[in-house]
Amino acid sequence: AADVHQVAAKLLLALGYEMLPMRPTLLNMTDLVDKAIERLRPTVMFIDEGQHVCEGNRQNIARTLTDWLKVRMDKHNLPVIMVGT
Repeated sequence: AADVHQVAAKLLLALGYEMLPMRPTLLNMTDLVDKAIERLRPTVMFIDEGQHVCEGNRQNIARTLTDWLKVRMDKHNLPVIMVGT
């Protein structure tokens, strides 16, 4: 199941970073994600296998992740499409 740290790390790889920062804290990864989005200006973010965000009893983790994504959406005017079963 995915949490905000895992999604941020995968997003960094998708945005072209070949490796995580030396200290892969959420703050460091979020800063790099924001900079990459500003630089690359993607038009949409697709997240496949979205069911892994809220599988089982994961309400708190799902809320944290969706809040983190919502901030990225608002900050960069970037739609996020999450799909999955």
